[in-house]
Amino acid sequence: VVIVPEECSLRNAVKRAPSSGVLIVVLPGTYTEALVIDKTVALEGCGPETVLVAKDGFPAVCFVSGGEHASIRNMKLRQPSKRPVATCVSVVAGAPSIEKLRLWSHNGICIRVSGQFSKPLVRENFIEGGVVRSLGSVQFMDGASGVVEDNTISHCAHGLSVQPDCHPIIRNNHVHAGSDLELMERERAATSHNPSGQRSTVQLRACFTRSKTIDTGPSPVS
Repeated sequence: VVIVPEECSLRNAVKRAPSSGVLIVVLPGTYTEALVIDKTVALEGCGPETVLVAKDGFPAVCFVSGGEHASIRNMKLRQPSKRPVATCVSVVAGAPSIEKLRLWSHNGICIRVSGQFSKPLVRENFIEGGVVRSLGSVQFMDGASGVVEDNTISHCAHGLSVQPDCHPIIRNNHVHAGSDLELMERERAATSHNPSGQRSTVQLRACFTRSKTIDTGPSPVS
Protein backbone atom coordinates (compact mmCIF):
# COMPACT_ATOMS: atom_id res chain seq x y z
CA VAL A 1 0.00 0.00 0.00
CA VAL A 2 1.26 3.47 -0.96
CA ILE A 3 -0.30 6.46 0.85
CA VAL A 4 -0.19 9.81 -0.96
CA PRO A 5 -0.72 12.99 1.11
CA GLU A 6 -1.77 16.27 -0.52
CA GLU A 7 1.73 17.74 -0.59
CA CYS A 8 3.06 14.86 -2.70
CA SER A 9 2.75 14.17 -6.42
CA LEU A 10 0.28 11.48 -7.35
CA ARG A 11 2.05 11.12 -10.68
CA ASN A 12 5.31 10.25 -8.95
CA ALA A 13 3.55 7.73 -6.74
CA VAL A 14 2.16 5.96 -9.81
CA LYS A 15 5.49 6.15 -11.60
CA ARG A 16 7.41 4.65 -8.67
CA ALA A 17 4.91 1.87 -8.02
CA PRO A 18 5.92 -1.67 -8.99
CA SER A 19 4.60 -2.99 -12.27
CA SER A 20 1.37 -4.35 -10.83
CA GLY A 21 -0.76 -5.06 -7.80
CA VAL A 22 -0.22 -1.89 -5.76
CA LEU A 23 -2.98 -0.05 -3.90
CA ILE A 24 -2.38 3.71 -3.88
CA VAL A 25 -4.48 5.49 -1.25
CA VAL A 26 -4.95 9.17 -2.07
CA LEU A 27 -5.61 11.22 1.07
CA PRO A 28 -8.05 14.16 1.12
CA GLY A 29 -6.79 17.20 -0.76
CA THR A 30 -6.67 18.76 -4.22
CA TYR A 31 -4.26 17.28 -6.77
CA THR A 32 -3.68 18.87 -10.18
CA GLU A 33 -2.46 16.05 -12.37
CA ALA A 34 -2.40 14.48 -15.84
CA LEU A 35 -1.90 10.82 -14.94
CA VAL A 36 -0.98 8.13 -17.44
CA ILE A 37 -1.74 4.68 -16.03
CA ASP A 38 0.41 2.05 -17.77
CA LYS A 39 0.49 -0.55 -15.00
CA THR A 40 -2.07 -2.43 -12.92
CA VAL A 41 -2.44 -0.15 -9.92
CA ALA A 42 -5.52 0.70 -7.88
CA LEU A 43 -6.12 4.38 -7.07
CA GLU A 44 -8.37 4.71 -4.01
CA GLY A 45 -9.53 8.12 -2.80
CA CYS A 46 -11.17 9.10 0.47
CA GLY A 47 -14.45 10.26 -1.01
CA PRO A 48 -15.33 13.74 -2.36
CA GLU A 49 -12.65 15.30 -0.17
CA THR A 50 -10.10 13.77 -2.55
CA VAL A 51 -10.19 16.01 -5.65
CA LEU A 52 -8.23 15.33 -8.82
CA VAL A 53 -8.16 18.30 -11.22
CA ALA A 54 -7.05 17.76 -14.80
CA LYS A 55 -3.93 19.67 -15.80
CA ASP A 56 -3.43 21.78 -18.96
CA GLY A 57 -6.40 20.31 -20.79
CA PHE A 58 -5.13 16.73 -20.60
CA PRO A 59 -7.28 14.00 -19.03
CA ALA A 60 -6.92 13.78 -15.28
CA VAL A 61 -6.43 10.04 -15.81
CA CYS A 62 -5.55 8.21 -19.02
CA PHE A 63 -5.48 4.40 -19.10
CA VAL A 64 -3.10 3.02 -21.74
CA SER A 65 -1.53 -0.32 -22.63
CA GLY A 66 -0.02 -1.94 -19.55
CA GLY A 67 -2.79 -0.75 -17.25
CA GLU A 68 -5.27 -3.34 -18.48
CA HIS A 69 -6.75 -4.10 -15.05
CA ALA A 70 -6.01 -0.86 -13.21
CA SER A 71 -8.73 0.92 -11.28
CA ILE A 72 -9.75 4.28 -9.87
CA ARG A 73 -12.50 4.81 -7.32
CA ASN A 74 -13.93 6.92 -4.54
CA MET A 75 -12.79 10.44 -5.44
CA LYS A 76 -13.86 13.56 -7.33
CA LEU A 77 -12.48 14.43 -10.81
CA ARG A 78 -12.79 17.81 -12.50
CA GLN A 79 -11.87 18.96 -16.01
CA PRO A 80 -11.88 22.78 -16.15
CA SER A 81 -10.43 23.12 -19.66
CA LYS A 82 -12.55 24.69 -22.41
CA ARG A 83 -10.86 22.58 -25.11
CA PRO A 84 -13.56 20.77 -27.13
CA VAL A 85 -11.99 17.32 -26.62
CA ALA A 86 -10.99 17.69 -22.97
CA THR A 87 -12.24 14.91 -20.69
CA CYS A 88 -11.78 13.75 -17.11
CA VAL A 89 -10.95 10.12 -17.93
CA SER A 90 -9.63 8.65 -21.16
CA VAL A 91 -9.38 4.91 -21.86
CA VAL A 92 -7.31 3.98 -24.92
CA ALA A 93 -6.49 0.37 -23.95
CA GLY A 94 -7.34 -2.26 -21.37
CA ALA A 95 -10.23 -3.05 -19.07
CA PRO A 96 -9.82 -0.68 -16.12
CA SER A 97 -12.48 -0.24 -13.45
CA ILE A 98 -13.85 3.30 -13.04
CA GLU A 99 -16.09 3.28 -9.98
CA LYS A 100 -17.69 5.51 -7.36
CA LEU A 101 -16.32 8.75 -8.82
CA ARG A 102 -17.89 12.20 -9.04
CA LEU A 103 -16.96 13.63 -12.43
CA TRP A 104 -17.48 17.10 -13.86
CA SER A 105 -16.21 18.53 -17.13
CA HIS A 106 -16.56 22.06 -18.47
CA ASN A 107 -17.42 20.88 -21.98
CA GLY A 108 -19.60 18.01 -20.82
CA ILE A 109 -17.34 15.06 -21.75
CA CYS A 110 -16.38 13.15 -18.62
CA ILE A 111 -15.32 9.71 -19.88
CA ARG A 112 -14.05 8.90 -23.38
CA VAL A 113 -13.42 5.28 -24.39
CA SER A 114 -11.64 4.74 -27.71
CA GLY A 115 -10.08 1.85 -29.60
CA GLN A 116 -10.96 -1.80 -30.09
CA PHE A 117 -8.74 -2.85 -27.17
CA SER A 118 -10.65 -0.68 -24.68
CA LYS A 119 -13.36 -2.31 -22.57
CA PRO A 120 -13.65 -0.59 -19.18
CA LEU A 121 -16.14 -1.14 -16.41
CA VAL A 122 -17.84 2.19 -15.62
CA ARG A 123 -19.96 1.68 -12.53
CA GLU A 124 -21.71 3.64 -9.77
CA ASN A 125 -20.41 7.07 -10.77
CA PHE A 126 -22.04 10.49 -10.56
CA ILE A 127 -21.34 12.12 -13.94
CA GLU A 128 -22.20 15.75 -14.69
CA GLY A 129 -21.86 17.85 -17.79
CA GLY A 130 -20.53 21.35 -17.45
CA VAL A 131 -21.16 24.72 -19.07
CA VAL A 132 -21.20 23.24 -22.59
CA ARG A 133 -23.88 20.58 -22.77
CA SER A 134 -24.01 19.60 -26.45
CA LEU A 135 -22.19 16.27 -26.13
CA GLY A 136 -22.49 12.91 -24.42
CA SER A 137 -20.90 12.71 -21.01
CA VAL A 138 -19.75 9.13 -21.69
CA GLN A 139 -18.45 8.48 -25.20
CA PHE A 140 -17.53 5.28 -27.07
CA MET A 141 -15.61 5.54 -30.31
CA ASP A 142 -13.25 3.70 -32.69
CA GLY A 143 -14.50 0.20 -31.93
CA ALA A 144 -14.53 0.43 -28.14
CA SER A 145 -16.66 -1.74 -25.88
CA GLY A 146 -17.16 -2.14 -22.14
CA VAL A 147 -19.87 -2.02 -19.50
CA VAL A 148 -21.65 1.10 -18.21
CA GLU A 149 -23.93 0.33 -15.28
CA ASP A 150 -25.57 1.90 -12.23
CA ASN A 151 -24.38 5.43 -13.01
CA THR A 152 -26.20 8.72 -12.54
CA ILE A 153 -25.65 11.08 -15.50
CA SER A 154 -27.00 14.63 -15.63
CA HIS A 155 -26.64 18.16 -17.07
CA CYS A 156 -25.71 17.16 -20.61
CA ALA A 157 -27.40 16.91 -24.01
CA HIS A 158 -26.90 13.14 -24.23
CA GLY A 159 -26.11 10.75 -21.41
CA LEU A 160 -24.02 8.54 -23.68
CA SER A 161 -22.72 8.81 -27.24
CA VAL A 162 -21.87 5.66 -29.21
CA GLN A 163 -20.09 5.78 -32.56
CA PRO A 164 -20.15 3.06 -35.24
CA ASP A 165 -18.31 -0.22 -34.60
CA CYS A 166 -18.68 0.16 -30.82
CA HIS A 167 -20.26 -2.53 -28.66
CA PRO A 168 -20.91 -1.35 -25.10
CA ILE A 169 -23.33 -2.95 -22.65
CA ILE A 170 -25.38 -0.23 -20.96
CA ARG A 171 -27.64 -1.11 -18.05
CA ASN A 172 -29.41 0.31 -15.00
CA ASN A 173 -28.28 3.91 -15.42
CA HIS A 174 -30.21 6.97 -14.30
CA VAL A 175 -29.92 9.65 -16.95
CA HIS A 176 -31.21 13.20 -16.55
CA ALA A 177 -30.28 14.73 -19.91
CA GLY A 178 -31.72 15.92 -23.20
CA SER A 179 -31.64 12.30 -24.39
CA ASP A 180 -30.51 9.04 -22.85
CA LEU A 181 -28.45 7.73 -25.75
CA GLU A 182 -27.08 9.27 -28.94
CA LEU A 183 -26.23 6.70 -31.61
CA MET A 184 -24.26 9.19 -33.70
CA GLU A 185 -26.44 9.10 -36.84
CA ARG A 186 -24.29 11.59 -38.73
CA GLU A 187 -21.10 9.65 -38.16
CA ARG A 188 -22.87 6.41 -38.96
CA ALA A 189 -23.76 7.71 -42.41
CA ALA A 190 -20.20 8.84 -43.17
CA THR A 191 -18.10 6.05 -44.66
CA SER A 192 -14.93 7.82 -43.56
CA HIS A 193 -15.99 7.07 -39.97
CA ASN A 194 -17.04 3.51 -40.74
CA PRO A 195 -14.82 2.23 -43.57
CA SER A 196 -15.32 -1.43 -42.70
CA GLY A 197 -19.09 -1.19 -42.84
CA GLN A 198 -19.37 -3.09 -39.57
CA ARG A 199 -22.42 -2.94 -37.33
CA SER A 200 -22.47 -1.29 -33.93
CA THR A 201 -24.39 -3.09 -31.20
CA VAL A 202 -25.56 -1.35 -28.08
CA GLN A 203 -27.07 -3.68 -25.51
CA LEU A 204 -29.53 -1.90 -23.26
CA ARG A 205 -30.44 -4.09 -20.31
CA ALA A 206 -33.08 -2.51 -18.09
CA CYS A 207 -31.43 0.76 -19.02
CA PHE A 208 -33.28 4.08 -18.86
CA THR A 209 -36.39 2.01 -18.00
CA ARG A 210 -36.03 0.23 -21.36
CA SER A 211 -34.99 -3.34 -22.05
CA LYS A 212 -33.93 -4.11 -25.59
CA THR A 213 -30.97 -4.44 -27.91
CA ILE A 214 -30.35 -1.78 -30.53
CA ASP A 215 -28.32 -2.56 -33.65
CA THR A 216 -27.06 0.46 -35.56
CA GLY A 217 -25.00 1.08 -38.65
CA PRO A 218 -25.01 -0.59 -42.04
CA SER A 219 -24.99 -4.34 -42.39
CA PRO A 220 -21.56 -6.03 -42.40
CA VAL A 221 -19.89 -6.27 -45.76
CA SER A 222 -20.06 -9.88 -46.96
